[in-house]
Amino acid sequence: MTGVDDVLRRWNPHGWRRLHTPPSATVRVVGVPGTGLGSLITELEEAGDDTSIGLRFVRNGDCAVVLLVTDVSAVLGRTEFGVLDGAARGAVVVVCALTAVDLRPGQQEQVIRDRDAELLHRHAPWFGRIDVLPVSAHAAAHARRLGGDVGRVLAVESGIVDLRAALCAAVTATQSARVVRAAVLARTRAMILDEIRSLRTVDDTVDPRTERLRLSSARVGAQRARSEVSHARTEILHDATVRLRAVASRMSESLDGGVIAPDDIPGLLAAELGDVAAAVADAAAQRWGPTSASGLDEPVGAPVPDPPERAGVFEDRFALVLGVSAGAGLGKLLSTSIGWLPVAPAFALSVACGGVAAWWLVRMRRQLAHRDRIRRWVSDEIAVFRAALDRWIRARAFDVDDRLGRAADERGRERAAALVDRIAEIDEEIRRRDGVRRARIAACERDLATLGPFGTGTFGAGTEPIGRVPRPSVDGFEVSTDRNG
Repeated sequence: MTGVDDVLRRWNPHGWRRLHTPPSATVRVVGVPGTGLGSLITELEEAGDDTSIGLRFVRNGDCAVVLLVTDVSAVLGRTEFGVLDGAARGAVVVVCALTAVDLRPGQQEQVIRDRDAELLHRHAPWFGRIDVLPVSAHAAAHARRLGGDVGRVLAVESGIVDLRAALCAAVTATQSARVVRAAVLARTRAMILDEIRSLRTVDDTVDPRTERLRLSSARVGAQRARSEVSHARTEILHDATVRLRAVASRMSESLDGGVIAPDDIPGLLAAELGDVAAAVADAAAQRWGPTSASGLDEPVGAPVPDPPERAGVFEDRFALVLGVSAGAGLGKLLSTSIGWLPVAPAFALSVACGGVAAWWLVRMRRQLAHRDRIRRWVSDEIAVFRAALDRWIRARAFDVDDRLGRAADERGRERAAALVDRIAEIDEEIRRRDGVRRARIAACERDLATLGPFGTGTFGAGTEPIGRVPRPSVDGFEVSTDRNG
């Protein structure tokens, strides 16, 4: 086996088998459903065979000549090209029949033929220029029924005669070993060039590079966790502030409305602050989990100190003097209005009124002063509790952030070591794939060089396509089977 045969066997096994298959007059007819394959095959078989070729038409099998049937009203696309690729893997010549041309006569037919020929050449340039021959199976059937000279003329006009002559010429050409070998070489060259183009344009290192990017971006996990801790701390502080404002409002309403005695306020305040502390502890536990630092197992919950005791001050003495003076004046006014009281009873009445007024005024002033002291004391205790609660929340957040930081540092060290190893593996994989790609490109170029230069021979540039052969006409003159002009 020569080097060329080895390249053909590896790259184009269908073409290699074609080189070792005896010549055959079988033509494979393919097309998408709805193009009239059955009627066209019938008319081609009924057209007769004036030569010794003996054409035979099949729809399946590996044949050297392939007839692609398309409809004049359809545009060649992925479906038609898929049918052609599946049927012409080992083909040498492809002829295209454009059916139903009697529906679009004239210039439109010529435009469609030129368009289809260009599309076929772009899709399968290794076949050279593919003939696109118009044919009407309906007109051919009508001509066959008429018979005689009129039938022969109509058969020529239907295109069935030209199509059969082109197929005969294609089968005759495929009986030449040189033609078959040139076609197989052209197809193999195209396959190798496509592989080289794919290797040079397709980057198979995308997946390793994507994995490297993913590993690099995984480091932001610790930063995201720390930002969540800061956000939770802000929310817990805000919730604690709202709760403490509600406690201060309830205490103030209780004092002003007289619902609760001032002496009962400390117990109520201690209970309210205990509820706030428990709520903050629950919120912190739900957000951050258990604590790890000592002193943070329980939130701020120190007992509320007793309020200041009542004490005699200068205001009480002043109120006493003022009450005595006012009461004495009131007693004197009463004794004067009565008029008939003696001096001793009048003096006793004045003294009694002065004592009662002084007692009542001192009592009221002490109650107001005590209530005011309780109100200030409540405000001070809430402020102190708020500061302590803020300090506890911040310490709790710092503890959580510290734990996350230590865990992140530990994971970071482990990940860094694993990342270095993985990046080294990725780099090695990228280098290996680049080396494999370069080696495959070099192997393809060596195989291409083994096949020899392209551009000479039957399927080289500027050669006429198979099927452009003269045939006898009905009036004895020879005309070309090429209807493209």
